[in-house]
Amino acid sequence: MRKLSGESSVWCLATLVIIVIISISSSMSSESSNGYTMPIANMLYYKFHWFFNGTDSKNDLILKINFFIRKIAHFYIFALLTVFMLLAAMKIPLSRVVRCSLVFIAVAALACADEFHQMFTGRNANLLDVLIDICGTLFIYGVVGLSALFRSLYGKR
Repeated sequence: MRKLSGESSVWCLATLVIIVIISISSSMSSESSNGYTMPIANMLYYKFHWFFNGTDSKNDLILKINFFIRKIAHFYIFALLTVFMLLAAMKIPLSRVVRCSLVFIAVAALACADEFHQMFTGRNANLLDVLIDICGTLFIYGVVGLSALFRSLYGKR
């Protein structure tokens, strides 16, 4: 059996993340995905209830924590996709700026397409989710940019 090259395996990982994104948005309504995130929200509330002292009721606070968890998931899954896409695109014979631009466009287009797709699966399309997805992508670009800056300032180690 032939081994995958590093480049091929990174493309496979990027494809796997895309499949996960599409399958989650296809198979889960907002209510059914709460089955995964609500236990985490409950656990966080009970572990850190002292932090959440305020005017909101316990149920309202748990719903807010759940909302936050779901938005963090959007951020991180698209950040992960961006990492794999950037790594996979390194071997494309184009300038670094063009490669990075193409990856950004592809990830942003997937974020838009995912939300558009959700309109047909019983879920609502949400512009906030697209913005959070793009923020995950921009976060990775920031990390890559800072890494390049530090490498240029302090040399490779």
